[in-house]
Formats: sequence, C-alpha cells, structure tokens
Amino acid sequence: MKKTLLYFLFAISINVQAQSLVVATNTNEVNKMQQLASDKEIIYSVQAFKAKSETWGYDILANGKVYFHQSEMPGKDNGLGFASEADALKVGRRIVTLLRSPVSVPSLTAGELQKMGIR
Repeated sequence: MKKTLLYFLFAISINVQAQSLVVATNTNEVNKMQQLASDKEIIYSVQAFKAKSETWGYDILANGKVYFHQSEMPGKDNGLGFASEADALKVGRRIVTLLRSPVSVPSLTAGELQKMGIR
C-alpha cells in the first residue's frame, strides 16, 4: 500500500512538470514517466514589450508559450516597468538563467538589480 501511494505521488509530481494527465500504476510506468520528463527539453526565450508610461517589460516563453509576464520592475511601488528595452531583456535573461538552475523560486533582490546596473 505504501509503495503504491509513493508511486502515485511521484507520478503526480511528474505530471505537474510535464503538464499531462497520466497516472502510473507500477514501477515500469514510473520509470517510463521519469525518462519522458527528463527527455523533454524546455527552451526558454525572452521578449521585451512596451509597458506603462514609456517603460518596458518582458515575457519569458517556455517552448513558445508565455510562461512569465513581467510588466512592472520588481521592488518598485510605482507600477512602472524598466527604463529601457535593454534593461528589461537583461533582467529577463537573468531570470531564465535562474530558471535553469536548481533555485526553487527565481527572483532578484534590489541589490542584485543594482549590481546589474538596473535602476
């Protein structure tokens, strides 16, 4: 019973990553699902867009679909985006780097933004 529950929970974990509805019922199916999940490559890209009041934001796309939409500069209370398209793209690319690393929640602090030259 414990083994079946463990496989079921593991299968749900993989389903969330692969975004499909598959339930593994035995070890062989779990192994196949692990292989599929590890074989699926996620290709990220970053696109800048015009935001409020002549500022810029960015979208991070995962395999061509919008994964993350950032229209406001993080840590600012004014609701405005980045000062330039280059700044928006620079931050978006940094977030993609963090997405590819084992960081649980990709984020940047105000200090990290300053080190990047983002104001």
